[in-house]
Amino acid sequence: MRRGLAIILICALPQTAVAQEDDRDYLTAFLEDNLSDAGRQVTITGFAGALSSQATIETMTIADSEGVWITLTGLTLDWSRSALLSGEVSVDELSADSITITRAPITGGSDLPAPEAAPFALPELPVSVTIGRIAADEIVLGEAVMGQPVTGVLEASGNLADGIGAADFVLKRTDGTEGTVSLKASFSNATLDLAIDFLAEEAAGGLAASALDLPGRPSARLTVSGTGTLEDFTADIDLRTDDDPRLAGTVNIAQRSDGARGFAADVSGNLAPLFLPDYAAFFGDEIALQLAGDADPSGHVTVDAFGLKTQALALAGDLALAPDGLPLRINLNGTLAAPDGTAVLLPLSTDVETRIDRATIALQFDAASDEAWRTDLQVTGLDRSDLAIDMLRLTGSGRIARTPMGRAFGATFDYDVDGLRPTAPALASATGPRAFGQAVVHWSDVATAISIPRLTIAGDGYEANAGVEIAGLSTGLMTTGRLQVRADDIARLSGLAGQPLRGAGIVTAEGSFVPLSGAFDGEVGFVGTDLGIGIAEVDRLLRGKSTIAADILRDENGLNLRDLTVQAGSLTGNLAGTLATEGSDLRAALAFRDLGALGDAYRGRLNADATFVGRLDTARITLDGTGEGLGIGVAEVDNLLGGTSQISGVADLRDGGIDLSQLRLTAANLVASVAGRIDPDDSNLKAELQFPDLSVLGRGYRGAFDTDATFAGTRDDGRITIDGQGRN
Repeated sequence: MRRGLAIILICALPQTAVAQEDDRDYLTAFLEDNLSDAGRQVTITGFAGALSSQATIETMTIADSEGVWITLTGLTLDWSRSALLSGEVSVDELSADSITITRAPITGGSDLPAPEAAPFALPELPVSVTIGRIAADEIVLGEAVMGQPVTGVLEASGNLADGIGAADFVLKRTDGTEGTVSLKASFSNATLDLAIDFLAEEAAGGLAASALDLPGRPSARLTVSGTGTLEDFTADIDLRTDDDPRLAGTVNIAQRSDGARGFAADVSGNLAPLFLPDYAAFFGDEIALQLAGDADPSGHVTVDAFGLKTQALALAGDLALAPDGLPLRINLNGTLAAPDGTAVLLPLSTDVETRIDRATIALQFDAASDEAWRTDLQVTGLDRSDLAIDMLRLTGSGRIARTPMGRAFGATFDYDVDGLRPTAPALASATGPRAFGQAVVHWSDVATAISIPRLTIAGDGYEANAGVEIAGLSTGLMTTGRLQVRADDIARLSGLAGQPLRGAGIVTAEGSFVPLSGAFDGEVGFVGTDLGIGIAEVDRLLRGKSTIAADILRDENGLNLRDLTVQAGSLTGNLAGTLATEGSDLRAALAFRDLGALGDAYRGRLNADATFVGRLDTARITLDGTGEGLGIGVAEVDNLLGGTSQISGVADLRDGGIDLSQLRLTAANLVASVAGRIDPDDSNLKAELQFPDLSVLGRGYRGAFDTDATFAGTRDDGRITIDGQGRN
């Protein structure tokens, strides 16, 4: 209300207070400061008439962190200054030429509301407020607001005095599609008299029908009306499409003699025409909702009866909640099944049709008897285009307790999926026909986190188990825990990987993760046995035991790879360092003690070191390696590489490409080097090769040979030149 009356109050300032001030400098700044707030910036231009009975503003915009989201032009305030002397704010007109809303505003976070409910009452102002007319000649709502562009006009009025208020509001579309939203309402704090008359209607193809994707985009009309007091108020609800009744009933609130406020709802109708004909088996020709309960001043909430029924669904129960938020009683039973036993198509928002043969749910708890609760959920015959399940069952039990230390909740859930048949063959091979597991959950007031000490899922030849603790929002929902995944036959994952796999493996992880920031700190390990990926040399290397171990930290400074070590056969690789936007420093080492592990044709050993230093787009990369007695099973190449071989290189990342200062290979009978620019748009490379003694290639070879080669252009359009010279 402070912001809503800011314009009026500034106009009421004594003339002597502002007579020597420029309207723009003083009054505009006052208004902008009082109307703006954190996350909201109000800008006013063309403010005039502050000292008269008619004040105007040419333009007012309101912006958030993403920019301006609402623009108002031609604002006029026509009011009575003298009426303030008698304690009344009397406004003849508050209008705008146009109001344009391009999108919904960005709203910032706010503190959680108090747990106590406050009774409804109009504000008691020190003055009475009467507004004869509130109007906008044009209201424009962008497509991002309502799902389609909307243009309309607004007419409204209102008054508030001595705790009695009334409002009259009409919004009509003027863009060729008929649509009206109107509200007439009044309330008195003293008598608690309340009257509501709400109407929303639109022609075929309107906002609601389009947003809800109703078949045929019918016309729609919704009315909510009622007259009474807050001690016993009933509102009548009526929803129609194409003039046919769809939903009707009453909602009632009543004050009881013991101070509790009762509530009840009884609504029913035929909603099936609002859905595709395929959903007729679910809805039938009537859906009915009944609800009755009360809330007392201490905070107890009781739902004595709840029922939701369609042709295929029957859900009923009751509920009692204590002021501390924990339940005192829960009783819920439900069944979902077609009367004739055929599969039921569920009215879900997903594009994938989902059918089930039958589903049941039961949930019971009564603190008057004991602290134990239990639930049982069963689904049979689930069928989708991408998945079928013969049977899914979830059972749960635990305790809900109030102890001297505070509230406590415990749960053990067991789940079992049988007849699991993903449509994709690769996924079906990976999952197998059955999966089962268990989850154990603990929470209490004295605990600093939700504890899930056991979380498992297992199937044919695989098992995963984990234990986690999830802390509160102040920690970013920090999740700390452990994970182990065991696969006895990795070959079943070949389809998902797109290549043949084999072997067995165990993955382990332990550490912490902060979902709201993406930070984590943990160790990850993998142990494989007789692994294979369908590449002969790699498969030979992976015979026996292979391991991967990583120790990684990610925080606001970047990624800190404390250690990454890979071991397989005679190969050991290590990577460590930091990776950050402003500068990285990574160092890698490779030790291949015996290349013979790749196969009989290979021999020798190889050691190499590499570095990556700098920004991701301007880093320098270095390579330095040494080989001894290298061989790959090709006699000519093996003879060239005999003895000691050295490789070194320096490259810089720049402008999306690589500046290769030098890449040099020196062996007993070969010297090769490459330098230049590697760029997707225009590469320019020069290579030099020297063969000082061709006789090592075998009988028939002699002399020496030197050659220069160049490459210029792109991968698809390049030019290669070769210039060589031989010597006897």
